[in-house]
Amino acid sequence: MFKMQNKEKTGEIFPKDIILKCERMIAYDSNDYLYPKGSKHDNSTNWLFNFKLYRLFYPKYSGQITGNLKILDLGCAGGGFVRACINDGCFAVGLEGSDYSKKMHRAEWPIIPDSLFTCDITKDFSITKKKPKQIIKFHVITAWEVLEHLEENQIGSLIENIKKHLLEEGLFIASVANYSDMVSDIEFHRTQKPKKWWVKKFAEHGMYNLENFYPYFNGQYIRGPEESEKSFHIIMSLNPKKAPKPIKLSLKEKIVDIWKDSKIQRFLLK
Repeated sequence: MFKMQNKEKTGEIFPKDIILKCERMIAYDSNDYLYPKGSKHDNSTNWLFNFKLYRLFYPKYSGQITGNLKILDLGCAGGGFVRACINDGCFAVGLEGSDYSKKMHRAEWPIIPDSLFTCDITKDFSITKKKPKQIIKFHVITAWEVLEHLEENQIGSLIENIKKHLLEEGLFIASVANYSDMVSDIEFHRTQKPKKWWVKKFAEHGMYNLENFYPYFNGQYIRGPEESEKSFHIIMSLNPKKAPKPIKLSLKEKIVDIWKDSKIQRFLLK
């Protein structure tokens, strides 16, 4: 973890140094607030995704972040990914539209309360430093099975919020589901669209798809199964020329990617 006395030297940011300003603290009209499901149960992590992510920005990464890597997770649910990033030495913040986990002191909310916030991410929001008062730009912004939960007319405003908080060399990474998620006549997946539609929607707002990153992550993300028409990932950039370059995987790394969470590994663990 970072040492507090190095703050002035490194320009690091700590949770108590930030302020969240948002138009609406809770997504009151969202089915995920009215009928908590994901926010009630989800708390996903994947150490292999974190490792791959850090190595993009620190090619010699071997287990300890050596800089102030900033990560923002939208729709963070229990906050597991945020806490994992903090434990690895990152500055990480999570925003969640439902207040279920906060009220119930669930998962990571009572453990890292200064890093998790309720916020309607479809409305205007700003994460700023206290001194000087300026918007914090993140290296990575993520959204794990969040986009499809929004109404189609809310997506544009979310993308603008992402652009506001993303460094020019940063990445936006998301898992997206393209199928119905109906529970007791309640549809949780409000926008069901194929990958091409999402890529075009982001392009309309000046963000670009990074095809060369998909082989690098090789199916290892926080959430989302193997790529298909029904479930996929998108990796976007404001400026592809300034985005980090994916590293070519060795044969050993490809085997690890295939092995992790495979049916055989799950059977042996069980």
